[in-house]
Amino acid sequence: MDTTSRNDPAATLAASFMWPLALARSWSSLLSFAPQSLTQPINPGWTLGNVINVTENNSNAPDTEREIVEQHSYGRQLGHITDALAVLVKSQLAEQPELSDDSRKCLDDFLTLAAKIDGIKRGEALKRVERVARDLAYLKSRHPDAYDEARKRLASTFAA
Repeated sequence: MDTTSRNDPAATLAASFMWPLALARSWSSLLSFAPQSLTQPINPGWTLGNVINVTENNSNAPDTEREIVEQHSYGRQLGHITDALAVLVKSQLAEQPELSDDSRKCLDDFLTLAAKIDGIKRGEALKRVERVARDLAYLKSRHPDAYDEARKRLASTFAA
């Protein structure tokens, strides 16, 4: 403090309240425990979307497999296999008298799984129909010309 501030009571009073700020300035760098820069990946290790890594390590013909999956997803392939196998089980195998109890249970479990998958497909189809209904209501209220076009398209589809 200089001699003018010693004689000024207001400066003396202000200086007595400013010591915490001065201390904070001098010690802030020593007391900072948080990192100065922080980066954190969002969802580390997650893959969003249908990403399939096909390489020579897991396929004899990766180019062929990538081309097949590009046109027919694994889900679609499994769906067709499940549907076809369910038909065979119901029509050919289910009533075979020589089946063991374990084999019959295996077939019953498969048919139960196929029925559950079919129920999921049916539920999802109904959700899509609900979305279409909401879209049609929107078009009807806001864009009558587009609604009429959509109605005509749907009518021709149902007539076929």
